[in-house]
Amino acid sequence: MNHLKFSLSIAISFICSLLFVSVSHAELLSDEKWSFDFKNISIADAFNEIERKTGIEIVLRQKSNEPILITYSNKDQSIFQIHNDMLRNANHTSSWNYSDNGAVKSINIVILGRGNRNDNMPVSNSMKQPTATIDERKNLRNKLSKPPEVPKVIGLRSPPMPPPSY
Repeated sequence: MNHLKFSLSIAISFICSLLFVSVSHAELLSDEKWSFDFKNISIADAFNEIERKTGIEIVLRQKSNEPILITYSNKDQSIFQIHNDMLRNANHTSSWNYSDNGAVKSINIVILGRGNRNDNMPVSNSMKQPTATIDERKNLRNKLSKPPEVPKVIGLRSPPMPPPSY
């Protein structure tokens, strides 16, 4: 009986270690860092270069025939951050597909159009600073956190209920 318990505990330990190794490997693949430098090229060419360098299949579709030119430079960033930075000023939707070990297998991107800016999409990878002051943001947050007031209607009553029919 002790031999059976020992064998069972060894088997459980082996399975747990396999799960840990596969999860750790997937985390390493998704945390891999990449560097790119694009100057005034089409976004399709930029994603083709990213696909070539990373090995991740990237399918890009654009709703308009107008080419979108970008200027983008980064150093040692994850594919997630690069994706977000490059498409920051575009109206888009993205679908991320993962392999069984959790690594990114492919990315499907549909660009619906440009955002509100008229210049090339990302100019740098710095975050835009908020334009509202801290007090303005607090006031807006307080205003939005309260439920809207519903006007009371006076003089209306609900109609009488019909008698129950048995």
